[in-house]
Amino acid sequence: MQLFGEKFLNREESLRVEEAIEAAEKSTCGEIRVVIARSAPEDVFAAATKTFAKIGMQKTEKRNGVLIYIAVNRKRFAVIGDEGIDVHMGQEGWDRTRDILADNFKAGKKAEGIIEAVGEVAKVLSEYFPPEECDKNELPNKPLEV
Repeated sequence: MQLFGEKFLNREESLRVEEAIEAAEKSTCGEIRVVIARSAPEDVFAAATKTFAKIGMQKTEKRNGVLIYIAVNRKRFAVIGDEGIDVHMGQEGWDRTRDILADNFKAGKKAEGIIEAVGEVAKVLSEYFPPEECDKNELPNKPLEV
């Protein structure tokens, strides 16, 4: 994805985010996805909700998927979770994750913000959705750039 001639995340940053998701998911049977949208509509939350469904996050067995959606053109983001995790995350948990992203993005630390947010989400996922023997990676870990 291009932003003024540059990718939002370079190859090394994208790999670091992917590795952070992979590491986080080792502590849980939950699923975390990162979507970076070059061009999103004004209503970023609605776009994130639509994307959540489009990429099948609501199809996880325990309904415990979390999407970090970044709308590059709007300089905004949304973090949403399926019903299984939403009940446990609570508004405070979503607010903490939002603040982590906002603070890092303001400081120009895009990859670091995403990685730290993934870790924050993983804390709650691992508490309520610990890894199981039958756990499988239901969704890709690589950040999706659209």
